[in-house]
Amino acid sequence: WTQWELGQTLLEYQRLGLTDDPELSRILKFIDRFEGKGWITARDVARWWSAAEKPSADDLRIYMASVVDLGYANSNGESPKSKKYQILITRNPSDFSDKTPETISPVCF
Repeated sequence: WTQWELGQTLLEYQRLGLTDDPELSRILKFIDRFEGKGWITARDVARWWSAAEKPSADDLRIYMASVVDLGYANSNGESPKSKKYQILITRNPSDFSDKTPETISPVCF
């Protein structure tokens, strides 16, 4: 129980952006932003992405697939290489699994 409580506390710090891992912080902010918003396209993600130079739509779909791999979303069954690829956020990030950003496909932005 104590280990679970420590994990939940760490998760809350990460959701606030207080983490050494910027990729984890970005994933949690992404989930918070799009949870309950319906099907998400690469265009939706591009509008949300805060970097001055936006990643390509192909790179954004790979990023979206990584969120699916973490278990926070479901895809529409299309390949991430397809322009028809969409995801739906389905889980609350308070139940962070044992998967970490290191276990998903690296994407350079």
